[in-house]
Amino acid sequence: MDRQCLDLVCEHIDGARDPFPGDVHPFYCLVEAAGSCAEHDMAKVNSFVDALVLRDIVTDGTVAQDPAQRKRLWQLREDITLALNKVARETGAHQHKYDVSLPLSAYYGLVEAFRERFETHQVAGTTVYGFGHVGDCNLHLNMLSLPEADQSVEDLVVPFVYDFIRDVNGSISAEHGIGRLK
Repeated sequence: MDRQCLDLVCEHIDGARDPFPGDVHPFYCLVEAAGSCAEHDMAKVNSFVDALVLRDIVTDGTVAQDPAQRKRLWQLREDITLALNKVARETGAHQHKYDVSLPLSAYYGLVEAFRERFETHQVAGTTVYGFGHVGDCNLHLNMLSLPEADQSVEDLVVPFVYDFIRDVNGSISAEHGIGRLK
């Protein structure tokens, strides 16, 4: 999930807390491992994290020490959709949602492309969020736009989103299928 998603959840979901307060990063990634020996599993996770830190892929992290902490960390990710829905209800914002599959090399590029696109076209009142499943290259691209910006946003989204996905050899169908509109 990107920082905007974590901020959204912490601001709009009761009880949600930033696991790294005061230490802002652009992305947060949850990695889960399970095996038959907790001690061995923890050693493997720690070895993995150490390797990522040494390669400058990861700058900070935490390892859940018990099932309750594990659940709280996953809840941050799982509550992104709830927070988006809550903001949309409370503000009347329209949600533009895409569940796509992209090559890892272009994974977050779609989110960045839309942020740049809305800024270039000076569309106020639109926020872009990106979260998903890096392991299977599934991205949940979500945009919230205020009603007065909605048509401008729609014009800037379609067909741009489909052209971008085509150009990087992605797919418009991912975890949640293709749906009726597409």
